[in-house]
Amino acid sequence: MLAPGYVLPSRKSVSNSLLPQLYESTVDNIKNKLKNVTAVCLTTDAWTSINNESYVAVTAHYIDDDTKMSSILIDCQHFTAKHTAVEMSSLLKEQWRHFPCFAHSINLIVQSGLETVKLILNKVKAIVEYFKRSTYALSRLNEIQTQGGYSVLKLKQDCPTKWNSTYDMVDRILKIKDPVLSTLAIINNDLNTITFDEWNVLKVLCQILKIFYDVTNEISSENYISISKVTIFSRAMVNYVSGFTNNSIMPTEICSVAKILKDKLHLRFDQLENNEVVMQSILLDPRFKKQGFPNDQKYQSAYQSLSRKVQIVSIGQDAQEPEATLGIGPLSGPEIIWKDFDTRVIAVSGGSNVTVAGILELDRYIAEPLLKRTEDPLVWWNERKLIYPKLYQLVCRRLCIVATSVPCERIFSKAGMVLTERWSRLTIDKVEKLLFLNHNLD
Repeated sequence: MLAPGYVLPSRKSVSNSLLPQLYESTVDNIKNKLKNVTAVCLTTDAWTSINNESYVAVTAHYIDDDTKMSSILIDCQHFTAKHTAVEMSSLLKEQWRHFPCFAHSINLIVQSGLETVKLILNKVKAIVEYFKRSTYALSRLNEIQTQGGYSVLKLKQDCPTKWNSTYDMVDRILKIKDPVLSTLAIINNDLNTITFDEWNVLKVLCQILKIFYDVTNEISSENYISISKVTIFSRAMVNYVSGFTNNSIMPTEICSVAKILKDKLHLRFDQLENNEVVMQSILLDPRFKKQGFPNDQKYQSAYQSLSRKVQIVSIGQDAQEPEATLGIGPLSGPEIIWKDFDTRVIAVSGGSNVTVAGILELDRYIAEPLLKRTEDPLVWWNERKLIYPKLYQLVCRRLCIVATSVPCERIFSKAGMVLTERWSRLTIDKVEKLLFLNHNLD
């Protein structure tokens, strides 16, 4: 994006003189990048600065000419409305498809389940907050960890708006449980109120939350395909938590948590298996294909849907004259030599019949061996985009979809480094441009 050897100006110089020029240059560069893009997926989120000014960002995700996932920030602007779904959606065109953030949905599901063990978690939070507030308590905790041969770890605080933070908090206190209890016994035994049974509940709770933690981390990557994984992950979470329901050896609280989690998972994610875009994405992912569906009925439904779609995809060679394609008319020279061969090839490939060619392409693709789950499906498609030109057009439209709004949230995490107490007097216009450049010049 920048010329070789170019050094990004300091924040001061960018903020004053070079900012408009650099901003316009970057906008033009992005327009050129998007000029030939088949389809884009947009994610959006809002953020409030230390000056109590709200901003909304929109990121675009697409598959580039090298068949790689690319992300850019296309807009960051001052936003005065409430941060609700209704107000946010008013910024976007109504005809755009909407896919709810998968990671955010998981967070809401987990928060619902944790209500059952809220009293126990409050005890944990009280302990964590105490060590966060008291430097003396923290130093004693570190000493006891060192004396006991533990790695010196800090307790982590729970925050409802930060996904996976509850798991981090519980997992960490369990790892240094003995040093924590020893420290409390010396300096503040009043906080030592977690019973033996409650520690056991926390231990099993951490086991339940682990799968939600892992799924959230995997689905939140913006450099890899995520849309084709959502139904596989949702079924995996349902199957996992089912093992904790109605289990006689499990604490009663855990059975209750597991039941709520299971019910909420069904409520939020069952409809994904009827979403045409999601189903087509699974089929177009060479790691999954038929194996990505829970049963043959769902697979057949997705196959028919994708079949109808691929039949209407038009590529350059579809516009050729039928007579020329079929070899009809006066032939001479090399055309006579290849006439019979070309006729047989056209019969196999569907010839100028766009409908037949699309179906044959789909069937050949389905018949190929599955790609290993750990390999990159976009690399696979890049190597075969000339073999399956019609399907490749659909791949660019479907697999570019990201399943979460995490990329947008990462932008606002960076915003804290741009708009600080020292730089709190930056104007709204400059903040918008600096955030835009911060993301797109990386």
